[in-house]
Amino acid sequence: MRLAAQAKGGFYPTPPRVLDLLATLLRPPPRLPAGAPGTVRLLDPCCGAGAALAQLAIRLDPYSALPLKTYGVELHQERSAQATACLDHTLATDLFAAAIANRAFGLLLLNPPYDRAPRHAA
Repeated sequence: MRLAAQAKGGFYPTPPRVLDLLATLLRPPPRLPAGAPGTVRLLDPCCGAGAALAQLAIRLDPYSALPLKTYGVELHQERSAQATACLDHTLATDLFAAAIANRAFGLLLLNPPYDRAPRHAA
């Protein structure tokens, strides 16, 4: 990991303006398929302090006929504690240690820490 990334713990939050643009392109479904839970679940598997997913949920809520629930996974303990304050559910763990059922979420917000330099062919 690059030195600057290490200093921030690999934390690169999604800019609020990007989230605002995403919200203009996304709309929750008017209803869910038969047998599906009556909630639209939103997941950020690298949620940081939770602000990005919380902002997106706030922007989508007026368009949803169903309740929205936010779920975040964050490896960094301090940021995970911060996410707990603004998301409905938070796991403080490595995403790869979590078990997530198929089709459990209606939206995935993914902005992982892209911290590896690309490999170039010699």
